[in-house]
Amino acid sequence: MQVHLIRTQKTNQITTGIMSFYDEDKKPMFSLVTLERPWINNKKGISCIPPGLYLVTKRFSLKHGHHFLINKVKDRSLILIHIGNYVTETKGCILVGMQGIKNASGSYVSLFESGKALQLMDNECTMSFELLIE
Repeated sequence: MQVHLIRTQKTNQITTGIMSFYDEDKKPMFSLVTLERPWINNKKGISCIPPGLYLVTKRFSLKHGHHFLINKVKDRSLILIHIGNYVTETKGCILVGMQGIKNASGSYVSLFESGKALQLMDNECTMSFELLIE
């Protein structure tokens, strides 16, 4: 499986994107929308992570239930892909949803069906995969 996150919007308040999943033959399987903190020089708790290639592994915790851990993020730890609808529900992790809700200017402000999106990832993804973030 190959996973590619293209960040589509970067403002001083949010970062949005499309996370696309491909099978071994590079055929598209499904896509999710993402919501992250803005880029603030990779500062812990307030910034999205830098673009790059990351190993992602399935994980479980009492706080987030089933989710995914993004490994070896420079100068950061415990960066997750987890459920959430608003940027205030992340401290530097990636939130996923089936759709994004836009404001009047066309900017995503929240996600819709985040739990369904994470369940789809859990069902379709192997125990680990590479995530390319652009």
